[in-house]
Amino acid sequence: MSTNSVESGPVAELDQREQRLERAEERVAEFGEEKLQRLAGVYHEFVGVLDRYEDQVTDDGGDVQTNIEFQSQIAEVSKQLSDDLLLSETFQECDEYLQQKWFSESDFEHVYEQLDPVSDLVGRLEERDAALEAYRETRRDVRYRIRELDEEINELERLSRLGNADLDAPTERLREPVDCRRQLPAAELQVGRGRRRPVDPQRGGV
Repeated sequence: MSTNSVESGPVAELDQREQRLERAEERVAEFGEEKLQRLAGVYHEFVGVLDRYEDQVTDDGGDVQTNIEFQSQIAEVSKQLSDDLLLSETFQECDEYLQQKWFSESDFEHVYEQLDPVSDLVGRLEERDAALEAYRETRRDVRYRIRELDEEINELERLSRLGNADLDAPTERLREPVDCRRQLPAAELQVGRGRRRPVDPQRGGV
């Protein structure tokens, strides 16, 4: 196997996956796993409320009661905000912006744009998780390929040993013990309990 084929094969791919995973882990470590997880929880809940109510409250599809219910749900999520939450001010700004009587699609577009920085930070966790899964999958492929190569090497070694064997060697040396065995009188051998033993002439053939 050539060096180029190795570099372009599973091992090289594993190296690339590992480097990508390391970069993704560094991006998570920049803010901290725990802080990003907390941020992700609030973000997904906040966006979930937006997704559920957007069609109900925009344009002519909305009514006062539905709008109040929507704003109440947003307020419930905002109660989870704390000073040490990453980009907590972004959620507060979105909450304040949504305190209006009527909504349009452009209002929701504006809120989603405000949440872009939050989405980027949450995306670091998703990027890390995807990189980790890709690395593990490639590592499994490499291990499987190593087992295949081991089997191929063993088979080649076996064939090599067969190729080195002297198939033209004389067989007389192997035949001699067999021929001598055939020439022994039948009365000199007796089979008993799975082994051969000499027969006592005084006792006969029994």
